[in-house]
Amino acid sequence: MTYIKYISENIVQLGGQVATEAMLEDGWFEYDGVVPEGQHFKLIDGELVAFVPEKTEYEKYIDYKIYLDKTDHKMFIDYTPKPGEDLEAIKTERAIARAFCREYEATYNPGLPI
Repeated sequence: MTYIKYISENIVQLGGQVATEAMLEDGWFEYDGVVPEGQHFKLIDGELVAFVPEKTEYEKYIDYKIYLDKTDHKMFIDYTPKPGEDLEAIKTERAIARAFCREYEATYNPGLPI
């Protein structure tokens, strides 16, 4: 048996297999089912289901900035693509990343030059 607690709508936090009176008063309750692998859980129809939470706009921005930094060298004129590397797909993904970053920066840092 595991103790769980709702943190929003159907999203729950896992506790341990022992609960204190304070935990029970704070909303923790018994769950006697299979606990799937994962870090984030929802309680759906009485069963725990693992899920991957959607990234925040800031997390997406950081991911795109890292991607742009890691692929910048591939845009040099003398870059030779590796076997099986689709340079056109990389260019497309970089265009998407740049557009997202520009929009993010214009929205959250409007004083910055783009």
